[in-house]
Amino acid sequence: AKALIPTSTSWAMILVAALLPIAFLIPAINPPQKFNVKEDTKALTTLENTVQEYSNDGKVLFLNERHLVTFGMINTPLEYDYEAVTLMEMAMSGNTEYLARFAERIKKQDYAVIVSGKLNQGIKTSGPFFEENNVWNTRVSNVILCYYEPAVISPTPEPVSMIEAEESKITVLIPKQNVGACQ
Repeated sequence: AKALIPTSTSWAMILVAALLPIAFLIPAINPPQKFNVKEDTKALTTLENTVQEYSNDGKVLFLNERHLVTFGMINTPLEYDYEAVTLMEMAMSGNTEYLARFAERIKKQDYAVIVSGKLNQGIKTSGPFFEENNVWNTRVSNVILCYYEPAVISPTPEPVSMIEAEESKITVLIPKQNVGACQ
């Protein structure tokens, strides 16, 4: 019986087969994100001071950036009921009970401060995640922006991708004094 010894042609094919997957990964490799410690510290201090200033009037709801409370970077009790990911899941699944409870708390202006990503009410007809955008904006953003208004919008560290670039701001919302007719 003759042993199977790879020929130079088969070695070349093995090398190509081994390197081909790596070639597809090279475009996805991003350089490590560089943080501007001075600017990030300034943004955190601004956010902390704003939250402390307005939280004297009541509870604070962190829809986003909850890690700042979890790790003690901002000292305020964490409201567990509503978080951006959970709200998005409930909005996408059409959980009307959950969304009605959320809307009721927002209408009562139960929170002295809401910390969120950038909120808008725009409806898209195409693009990445346009369905998710539309559900969020109609079932969550519209409710919040009807009863709350931005007090401060802070930059966050440089976004990594175009999707993150659209959501690269931290917004601190406070109750509106004069609430008009909401849709």
